[in-house]
Amino acid sequence: MEELTRREVRYWLFRFGTEARGDAKANGAPPGLKAHFEEQMDDLNIRFLNKKDFWDNFAKKWDVDEDDSSTISSKSRESSFRMGRPSASRFPMVDSRSTSRSIWSNPGTQMR
Repeated sequence: MEELTRREVRYWLFRFGTEARGDAKANGAPPGLKAHFEEQMDDLNIRFLNKKDFWDNFAKKWDVDEDDSSTISSKSRESSFRMGRPSASRFPMVDSRSTSRSIWSNPGTQMR
């Protein structure tokens, strides 16, 4: 398998997913690339129904490893949870009833 950048590998993996769904063929792909990643399917701690399911879940449940573009890694739920929700310690909730006066109570006045 030739040396490809992570970006090039991800491009071809998206094309393999498109092909698995019955859309356009992944013509011109480097020989052995698809088989190389399908061999790693069982190394993940994720169950896939079949190879189509494996390719459908690319970039959702698994992706190309950040450090080594020839291996795959699982996308953990914890990392996506951390990215999706702000931390309560950094952004505490403010009870709107605790303020004595609302800035919107008199729309004719300007804020100072």
